[in-house]
Amino acid sequence: MIKTRAHASLSSELSSVYRLFLRATAVSVLHHPSATSNLRKLYRPIFTEAARVQFQIGTTHSPRTRKILGKWLVDWNQRGIVLEF
Repeated sequence: MIKTRAHASLSSELSSVYRLFLRATAVSVLHHPSATSNLRKLYRPIFTEAARVQFQIGTTHSPRTRKILGKWLVDWNQRGIVLEF
């Protein structure tokens, strides 16, 4: 799971996508624990950054900062459009 100070305030969508990613990586390299671990280490910073940005959006009071971070999060979501239902 993504561990941040605001884990409880992460959106259910981000948590769900991260759990789906963890399951998919485990299945994609069945019976190769080191490959699973390597994939998770490779992609974890991407999800950690998204969690950090989402937390900052919820805690910042600056409209300019919220707009910049919101745009970053929209761009991040667009990269993962194939994961949307």
